[in-house]
Amino acid sequence: MGSPRPPGHAALPLANWPAADRSAYERACVPGNPFDEGGQAARWRPATHQALTRAYARWLGYLLAQGINLDDQPPPNRVTPKWLGTYTRFLLERCACVTVSSYLGQLHMMLRDVWPEVDWQWVNDLQARYHRMAEPSRNKAARIVPQQELLRLGCELMRQAETLPLSANMTAGPMHPALLYRDGLLIALLAMRPLRQRNMLGLQIGHSLRRDGEGWEIRIPAQESKTHMALNMAFPTVLLPALETYLAIYRPLLLAMRGPIAPNNVAQPAGFHLWVTRCGTAMSAGSLQKALARHTKRRFGHHVNVHLFRDCAASSLAEDDPLHVELAAELLGHRSFQTTYNHYITATQRSALRRCQANIINRRKSARHDAVVRKKNRLEEKPLPVIRASRKNLAAPAATRPDKLKSTPKDSDSTT
Repeated sequence: MGSPRPPGHAALPLANWPAADRSAYERACVPGNPFDEGGQAARWRPATHQALTRAYARWLGYLLAQGINLDDQPPPNRVTPKWLGTYTRFLLERCACVTVSSYLGQLHMMLRDVWPEVDWQWVNDLQARYHRMAEPSRNKAARIVPQQELLRLGCELMRQAETLPLSANMTAGPMHPALLYRDGLLIALLAMRPLRQRNMLGLQIGHSLRRDGEGWEIRIPAQESKTHMALNMAFPTVLLPALETYLAIYRPLLLAMRGPIAPNNVAQPAGFHLWVTRCGTAMSAGSLQKALARHTKRRFGHHVNVHLFRDCAASSLAEDDPLHVELAAELLGHRSFQTTYNHYITATQRSALRRCQANIINRRKSARHDAVVRKKNRLEEKPLPVIRASRKNLAAPAATRPDKLKSTPKDSDSTT
């Protein structure tokens, strides 16, 4: 049994930050105008605000736990190599190196944008060193599932739901036909259109999911996209009948269920959200992860979360169609293919060697087949052999040679 982990520390909520820290952050959040650029944090997305303030709150909580009076010195003066080094070692006792690298990166972004007048390059260098040292605690390549297998799972769940009877008195459990059909369509759509979790849950009928002639189109505005790029993609043609069935039959059933809601759960009204829970509310991130874990663990032995769907799609494209692998960047909504290659494609050297070996084996089989065909053709075209007689065979028999023939009486008389 390993040694017990040291006690942790509580992050310091924003409301309890020292006045200097809070006022600096608020100034950085002021948007600009034609006469003033405004603060750097004004361009952050809501998710970025949440992540960076949480990272800074952890840092303040650690300093407070060490007995440091946060009001004694300005915020930038508290960030020293000594204290940041001890904080990093403190994190390494609790988190994987990859997580520590991420925390340091978030802390650097916070310091850089809230106090831009200070040179924070040394913090960035520290984070870069840990990033190079970091090794994922889980083998992502071993968790990759082929895209076709994910699509097959989604379609099987929908077919299973269609075989179950619908009843208004049925218990709204995980095996309810409406929930099965919703989960199946969700998994199938993630396999073919691997959107980020926020964008997938944010799909709303008539807004980001619109009719386009006889089909449907997914349109994610730039302000709702992580990369500030608008995402426009057609809803998969093969899933259009399933979408129509879900909208006509199963989504209304989910809206009518009105199951119990946990007291501590702040539910969002369904409105026009595509994905609806058995409580008749919009699907949350927690509900989505539970649904994916329930079905993918049973089929593949491990949880395929929303983000791993993106890895599966990019890696499958690299495996199945390496000549067009750069299309994975467009599929995932990345600005550059380098991001896709560095973080999402896990087509490893082993798979490349498998393809190379298969290519060599196919070439050898083809060469052997061609050699057999050529040999067969030569045998069919070769003329019949001519049997040549030897000189001995050509010699006439002794009985027929002229010098051995007996003279006849007639011949003797004529000779005489």
